[in-house]
Amino acid sequence: NEAGAVGEEEPWSDDPVRNRQKELQDFIMEAESPEAILSCVRELDGAIVISTALHRLGKAGATEETRRDPRFRFLLERFKSRLPFFGSRQIANSMHGLGAMMYREGGDWVDMVSVQTQRRIHEFEPQHLSNTLWACARMQLQDPLMLRALLNRAVDDINRFCPLDVSIVTWACATLKLHDVEWLRTVVRARLEFADFSPQNMSNFVWGLATLKFRNDNMVLAVGREASRKIQDFIPQELSNFCWALATLD
Repeated sequence: NEAGAVGEEEPWSDDPVRNRQKELQDFIMEAESPEAILSCVRELDGAIVISTALHRLGKAGATEETRRDPRFRFLLERFKSRLPFFGSRQIANSMHGLGAMMYREGGDWVDMVSVQTQRRIHEFEPQHLSNTLWACARMQLQDPLMLRALLNRAVDDINRFCPLDVSIVTWACATLKLHDVEWLRTVVRARLEFADFSPQNMSNFVWGLATLKFRNDNMVLAVGREASRKIQDFIPQELSNFCWALATLD
């Protein structure tokens, strides 16, 4: 139930310092273990390479031991110090990594991410929004101003959302117990094409609606009709969640 990070590369230049950051970026992208990534964190300096390191740690299966590692703590401090230079893509990739790690330790970094997210909110693409909200749900980050900014942007930009983005944002709202009426009404007005939704998208979307106790008969009928056409493609967990949601909304 995640979109994955938006790929980004550090450019080559005539500056040897920047080129070293590019080498580190390439190394991190190829790394297959948290240990490999942590081995180079003290050299990381730019927004792109720091956000890539956090994202790849999430992908590499970071554990509680990783989160206690002093090198991970160093990376978080470097992340905080460079946050004023982060754009929407770096914010989303960093948050995606922390969310994948289920990093739930609060602190001043949350306020700093919130401020930078609000500053950069008009740069956020649909995938940045869904990734960041997914991460907030995974980490149970309940920063009202950041969530409001992300959801306002999602409402304004829903016509560019793919099914995965719609399902993730709805799932995230439900997981955060955030009954955002404006988002839900916008989803109804968007007249979604459920033929484009995968079974996982439909399952997560309807689970989110049911958890939020939001029912729109025409929309539930439309998604149910499409699910019946794809019933053989559902895995058991998706089917179980979907059936529970329909029963709850009935």
